[in-house]
Amino acid sequence: MDPASRFSLGGDLRPGDDGWEVYKMMRLLGGQRLIIAAALVVGLMTVLAACHKEDPRLRGSVYAGKIPVYPGAKFVGTVGGNSKGAAESKSWFFKTSDPAEEVVSYYKKKLPKAELTSDGAGESTFTLVPEGAEEGEQVQVILHRGGDLQIHESVKAGKKQS
Repeated sequence: MDPASRFSLGGDLRPGDDGWEVYKMMRLLGGQRLIIAAALVVGLMTVLAACHKEDPRLRGSVYAGKIPVYPGAKFVGTVGGNSKGAAESKSWFFKTSDPAEEVVSYYKKKLPKAELTSDGAGESTFTLVPEGAEEGEQVQVILHRGGDLQIHESVKAGKKQS
């Protein structure tokens, strides 16, 4: 079998035939369409990722996902559960090697409405009542000694991410 016969379009189209150049052009355009479609998909995914304001490391949060994670902080893990049946809490833990003063300064700028408290032992806590929160709901950013960073939220039991 002649290798050119693999490219037939329902007939015996071969190089040199009248439709051969048209066929080659259609194959080329088909490949270009595939490349363009792939580029569009990648572009759309990039735009969607850029528009998503929640840090993916804070998945499952109700409010905490809107809190910025300190740049360069390494994700360590999460802990969460119910307390007294009426409330749920969850914490996300990170580690940073930056000086505490830099981390506090960052959150002062990023969370201007948060209340900042310090305990004298080197621990700083930013407490914020998020927009739309019910009574008793809050988010905290806690900087522990040694560069441990905790983002904590307390919400009503059963409340889901909006």
